[in-house]
Parts: sequence; structure tokens; C-alpha cells
Amino acid sequence: MKSVLVAAMTALVVSLLGTPAAIKLFRRRGYGQEIREDGPSSHATKRGTPTMGGTVIIAAALIGYGVAHLLVVGQRGRGPTASALLVLALMTGLGLVGFLDDFIKIRKQRSLGLTAAAKFGGQKPAQWNTMLIESRPEMIRVSLNGEVVSQSPGDQKRPKSGPIGLQLHDQFTFVMFRNIKIREQ
Repeated sequence: MKSVLVAAMTALVVSLLGTPAAIKLFRRRGYGQEIREDGPSSHATKRGTPTMGGTVIIAAALIGYGVAHLLVVGQRGRGPTASALLVLALMTGLGLVGFLDDFIKIRKQRSLGLTAAAKFGGQKPAQWNTMLIESRPEMIRVSLNGEVVSQSPGDQKRPKSGPIGLQLHDQFTFVMFRNIKIREQ
């Protein structure tokens, strides 16, 4: 428990001290947000906002974990765990994708960074996912590629008929659907 608190406090201090320093550095180097001309006019105020702030958060988490585990070196059974290192590696990998996306935006001076295909590089090209949504009076369950990813109690007041919406993240997200089937039981 002590190492968790040390990690959290270290990461907090690094974030609080590192973020203003990173913002100054990014501003000095001109690492600012580019805004699409065809986007909403309200986004124009974000032009020039320093980007790549996630680098500080990821660095803080890695430093916090490292410091906490330096304190427990030599204590039996208290070293780094495989699951924690896996989570840190995953977080760092996803952060790298975000960093590359922002870096390309800055380098090319446009608001489009990595392509969707590059962001999902770990998937096979043109790979389709299978999503099953079960909506019953007693529960709603969502499975992705055969694995349950969400399950919640149903709503007895939910209408038995009406529109079905397929949601996108924003107007710039590219998603395709195919073979949509609705089955009543």
C-alpha cells in the first residue's frame, strides 16, 4: 500500500511541475494545435493550444512507478509485477500513437495526423469486428468479437419500438457498418 501512495504522490508532483514546463517548451517551439478550416467556428479558439500534453502524464506515471519500486527493492515479493509492467507498456504504446498523431499534425502544419489505418495498425487491414447487442427487458449486453464488454440491467420502461442509433465519436471519425441484422425473440 505504501508503494502505491509513493507512486501516486510522485506522479502527482511530476505532473504538477512538469505540465507548466512542458507547456512553455511546446509554446516556445510552436507545437500548437492546428484547426481544420471546415470544422466548427467555435474550434478556432483552440488554434495554437499546445499539444502533446499526454507525454507529461505518461512520463509522470512511469517515474512514479519507478520511484515506488526503487523504495521496495530487496523486499521479498515486492518488486515490479508482470501485470503492472504490461499495463505500463500498453499505456506507453497508446501514448506513442497519440504522440505520433500530434507530431505529424505539427510537422505538416495541418489538423490531420495519423490515418485511421495507422492508428489501428495492430489490426489486420480491412478487419471487421463482430458486435452483438442483446436488449432484453431484464438486461442489455454488448459483446465484441465474442467477448462481453458491457452488461447492465434492462429498463422495463424502454419502448418496444423506435429508431436505432449507431453512434460515432465525432463528425471526423470514419466508421463503416455492414451486415446489420435485427432479430426479435
